[in-house]
Amino acid sequence: MPEFGKLILGDPIDSGGEMGEKTEYRIDFDGLILNVAELKARELAHFGLEVEIDGVKRKFIVEEGLLTDPEYSAFLKETYRNRDLMRTYQPVPDAIGSIWRLQNEGYQIVVITAREGEALNIARDWMRRVGLELEILGVGLR
Repeated sequence: MPEFGKLILGDPIDSGGEMGEKTEYRIDFDGLILNVAELKARELAHFGLEVEIDGVKRKFIVEEGLLTDPEYSAFLKETYRNRDLMRTYQPVPDAIGSIWRLQNEGYQIVVITAREGEALNIARDWMRRVGLELEILGVGLR
């Protein structure tokens, strides 16, 4: 099973192709490719909320009363749809190299994200900027 950064990828999806054809991995954009925890922590600081990187999950932010659930949703939409922030995006360590290695081994990589609309376009543009030409499927932002 290939390693992806610090994560181990599960079983690949059978492409249904001919014998000997490689299969595909579907990976999430936020958290596996984009270091979204660092991005959220940095952007929350602009609102005066100092949050450790491991505490930027919706559950923690809402349970701690830092933001309401609707406020957190609005924060995500604003953050993910801000094209100026794209220049500050950082990949998860080793993510890009791991994707390239999997591609060189013949695997097809498909990116899945909750992003849609402009947020999806920004993710797609950022991936191109860092040399990732991958299919990206937007399934909707919560």
